[in-house]
Amino acid sequence: MRGITRIIFKLSIDPVALNLSVAVPIALILNEAISNSLKHGFPDGREGTVTVELQCLGGQTKLLRIADDGIGIPPSVDENNPNSFGLRLIRGLTSEISGVVTIEKSKGTSIVIDFDGSD
Repeated sequence: MRGITRIIFKLSIDPVALNLSVAVPIALILNEAISNSLKHGFPDGREGTVTVELQCLGGQTKLLRIADDGIGIPPSVDENNPNSFGLRLIRGLTSEISGVVTIEKSKGTSIVIDFDGSD
């Protein structure tokens, strides 16, 4: 289907300065979350939206949100104790930047990470 865009990306990125020790894990989290969204969230040619937000919440506190309106993580997956490599990787990288991750499984999947961008 030429000319039809299946997945729309919406970006809302505040200008931020991150140290390399924070920027690299954030880049890896983005790569993993977006890859998983595209690979698993929109099967069978399904259309949808992937949203990426990076906000400054005040001081050095930042919020990163990667969300999609795809089919979502199956209810059988325990996001607090995941078997999937991708979710374990995201949790490990979030821990590396002393962040807190929340995974929401309604109307698609949303990964929200609060972190201190000053490391």
